[in-house]
Amino acid sequence: MINENFGILVTINWNSHNWSAPASNDDLKRSNFSYVKENYYTHEDLNFGHEKYPLEDNGRYIAYVPQFEDKEPAKAKANEIKLMLFKSQNPLTKEHFLIGMYGFPSIGLQYREAHHEMFKRYDYGFVSSLKENISLFKNPLLIIEETWIRKKYLPLGKKLGQQGWNYLSNENVLRILDKVYIDNKENLILKRFRSKMALGKI
Repeated sequence: MINENFGILVTINWNSHNWSAPASNDDLKRSNFSYVKENYYTHEDLNFGHEKYPLEDNGRYIAYVPQFEDKEPAKAKANEIKLMLFKSQNPLTKEHFLIGMYGFPSIGLQYREAHHEMFKRYDYGFVSSLKENISLFKNPLLIIEETWIRKKYLPLGKKLGQQGWNYLSNENVLRILDKVYIDNKENLILKRFRSKMALGKI
């Protein structure tokens, strides 16, 4: 059975420190996000700091999604999402990459209650997952829109949202994960999620 809202692909600002420390000055200067350019600040800097910073009491780690500031996914659709995929544009090469994943996400405004000096600034987000379901890909997947359309990584008739998001069906997601896995075979989180999908256990 096809679930049209199985996954969601969101866009975040580039971070030369692997989204576990504040973005560099060059990252901020070259950002494609108008808010970042105007305020010289990005809130998603710690999105993949789950190995470095404390988790919430429920074992989850919170990430920020810029697009959700203005509008979050409809609750009915958000409840169906089993995987959030993150993409970002390298400001030097202008290439887009699929950089990581949050499996079984809880979507909606969430404030950090865990204690860390960095959390005074990065105090909230819009998605959280258990640490065991979060992964930053060691080898990001290059995103070329024409290729993604041809290989059916996107729903029929859809193009990549530049600063918005794309809903992805379970078929789209499995094709994407199959491709990512080729260059990330050592990634056990990716492997486990992909295997469960292939077996119909998600």
